[in-house]
Amino acid sequence: MCFRAGTFAQPNLSKNNDDEDYLRFGLTVGGVYTSISNLSKVLVSESYYTGYTFKNNPQYGYTGGVFINYKFTESVSALYAELSYSPLTNILHYSDINNFDYDFKVNYQYISLEIWYKAYIIKGFYLATGPRLGFNLTPGALFYTSNGQDLYDV
Repeated sequence: MCFRAGTFAQPNLSKNNDDEDYLRFGLTVGGVYTSISNLSKVLVSESYYTGYTFKNNPQYGYTGGVFINYKFTESVSALYAELSYSPLTNILHYSDINNFDYDFKVNYQYISLEIWYKAYIIKGFYLATGPRLGFNLTPGALFYTSNGQDLYDV
């Protein structure tokens, strides 16, 4: 499971800042925190091998994109679409009682498309729902480094 949390800002690039703008577009920028949980259980079966430790090193990063928001005339409804980019990284460090160490690094680059239905319940506040589709541009961006060559080289 990949956990992504973020804080985002959306400056409005339309000509005025009135809530009655029916078409808005702009940029999104923000920070992300990425942590992959339970990866250690995939890499090593606890029932098969003991005497090891994993340390998950979550990573901080950035995200950015563009959005468009269309609010229907004389309605509480709007449609919102956003296209964004986020690098998502995580480093998992393994060590065991035999002094074998390795790092497993995930370095994915994501493009996401979100499309929301928004309901403006009261002025300045809305509820939104909709799908988010994410596309990993670098599915092979998995990196492994270890001291195994030094320990077990015959």
